[in-house]
Amino acid sequence: YVLRPISDTNLTINTPVDNDKVQMFDLIDRNTAERVLESFKLPGIRWIRDARKRNREYNALIETGNRFVIAGILNTLMRKEQELAQQRKKLHIQDRKLMIRIKKILFNELAMVLETTYHRIEQVVWALVDDAAGED
Repeated sequence: YVLRPISDTNLTINTPVDNDKVQMFDLIDRNTAERVLESFKLPGIRWIRDARKRNREYNALIETGNRFVIAGILNTLMRKEQELAQQRKKLHIQDRKLMIRIKKILFNELAMVLETTYHRIEQVVWALVDDAAGED
């Protein structure tokens, strides 16, 4: 495969078709993208107190490629970041890195499928998370 990232069209990535170390997933369709966005109205997945266990389990779930599960993890991390900010605390560095990584991938995919921008997807998601938090 010859891949060109959306964010850097000058970069070319070559990977063998039979490479077991690289996971590639088809883009989701518009209907699925809209449902993934709507999922941010719901609570995310279960928060795991132990940081190592949380990181291990969340990463295993991300590797499945299931966008609803990935959105659930991101939703949980965003809500936890909000909760901690209210206590003048910060998200654990591993959680923050994970959140940034999956947000970048998921939001770029949603933006592409929904024919909008990363920034607009981020605004919509934060509005959904904020609205849902206000209902709690």
